[in-house]
Amino acid sequence: MDEVDWFPYFLHPEQLDIDFGPSSKWASNDDRLVAARRVLRGLLSAANFRAHVVSAYPKYDKHSKDAKDTPPSTPLPSDAQPHGPRRSQCAHLELSDTGSPLAPLSHILSSNNEPPLTPRQHRLLTCAHTLTTLADFNVEDIELCVHASLRLIYYLYNLEQDSSPNRLFQLARWALRAMYREDRMRDLNCRMTPTVQANITRVVEYVQNRDDSLKFAAMYDVARVYLVVSMFRDASSMFE
Repeated sequence: MDEVDWFPYFLHPEQLDIDFGPSSKWASNDDRLVAARRVLRGLLSAANFRAHVVSAYPKYDKHSKDAKDTPPSTPLPSDAQPHGPRRSQCAHLELSDTGSPLAPLSHILSSNNEPPLTPRQHRLLTCAHTLTTLADFNVEDIELCVHASLRLIYYLYNLEQDSSPNRLFQLARWALRAMYREDRMRDLNCRMTPTVQANITRVVEYVQNRDDSLKFAAMYDVARVYLVVSMFRDASSMFE
């Protein structure tokens, strides 16, 4: 399996379990993960969700000479953004006490002025969910493979299929990372809110009894958020 194409998996989703499940044949787990990332990148490509990518940029001019270009995933300085700034994905995201969104994905898309998902996109997301379950992607994998404007859709769709503690943790950690890696870089008004505090609590509680690299990475994310909102003592306490 040297070349990995996403489209056969879109046509035959059952092949995902054969090629990436526990019985799949790979030289190493790293090779399996690299291939799984490539499939995920294809399934959730900006081309497959172009209307959602474009709608995340309110100032994007569909009639300009650059209209065929895909707005960038990585935030750029304000003077280097031909597509204009991308709005925060979490602007209309409210969470329950359990960490699940209070509204379904379809409502959140509508609140963000994004188009509804097509049947084809539902199938793409279903394939991505199956692959996520098999490959156990972490937040860094998603940042590597999925356009920033599509990550909220990815996480919320996964949660609607499986609201396990790990899925809730992944959503909370991504939201914290987006706050200091994306919103802060675009000079948005980042502040401590009940939702941000709930995400911090959920991330800390999930990793507090661990002693591995995930705990260090998650605590680092929390510390960075505290720094963004000028809670310096709380930031330093993450590593005591």
